[in-house]
Amino acid sequence: MEARLAASEEVNQQNAAKRTAMEARLAASEKVNRQNAANLAQLSSVEMRLNLSESRVEQLADKNEAQLSGVEMRANLSESRLEQLAKKNEARLAASEEVNRQNAARLAASEEVNRQNAANLAQLSSVEMRLNLSESRVEQLADKNEAKLAQLSSVEMRLNQSVSRVEQLARENADQPKVAFSAYHLGAGYIGPYSSLTTLVYQRVFSNIGNAYNQSTGFFHAASRGVYFFTFTAATYGSPQSMNIYMYKNNQQLIRNYGQNNHGGFEYMSNAVVVELELGDTVDLRLQGHSSYRLYDSSHNHNTFSGFLLYPL
Repeated sequence: MEARLAASEEVNQQNAAKRTAMEARLAASEKVNRQNAANLAQLSSVEMRLNLSESRVEQLADKNEAQLSGVEMRANLSESRLEQLAKKNEARLAASEEVNRQNAARLAASEEVNRQNAANLAQLSSVEMRLNLSESRVEQLADKNEAKLAQLSSVEMRLNQSVSRVEQLARENADQPKVAFSAYHLGAGYIGPYSSLTTLVYQRVFSNIGNAYNQSTGFFHAASRGVYFFTFTAATYGSPQSMNIYMYKNNQQLIRNYGQNNHGGFEYMSNAVVVELELGDTVDLRLQGHSSYRLYDSSHNHNTFSGFLLYPL
């Protein structure tokens, strides 16, 4: 009995477990059914909205066709109206052209009469103008003769004044010193280098008015107190070559110029000064003493030294 009772309890337990499992499956099935019902409701809503959209599209299509038909009808009416206006304008244009031809004929006749009148008036005006010109010409010639006499008197006076001024300037210029020179080197080849600062001697001159430049020493000597202008051009040739030129007033340095030749051809430099000199002051050019400083000259006279008196003081 106890064994059968134990077996019966085990069966009851198994049935209870099965019942619990069945209940769980039933709950899951009900949950699935609820989700399906929600999905069906959502699908039904989407179908309803789709049907409404399709109905709206059909209504808009019908409306667009109606509007398009109305536009086409209005366009046809406009074209018909334009054709009517074009025909009416052509008729008016033809009538206007006829009126213009008639007016042109009348205008041509009027112009012919005007030309004849103008010719008669021009002939009369020409006679009157020639008479007036003749009278005016006589008066002008009389006035012109009087003006020429007055002008001639004025010219004679100005001529006398100019002659007097020229004579005065000639006397003043004759009393003023005249100084100007332009010198260049003699021969060809390199000039330098020197071991110390050395005066450059330009042995030949293009001009030496007043003999203020000394071709033997290279010095310019001021013959009078005044303002002077001096300029020079220096050249070297070949690479590497350098130039270092000074201009001195007495023993006072005025300017210094440095140039370097790195390209192998001719290299030039120049400068100028305006300086006040006293009687006996000297001006000369000097080349710095150094093994790399030298000039180059040829028969083309690349190196020059020039100066002149601007005005005395």
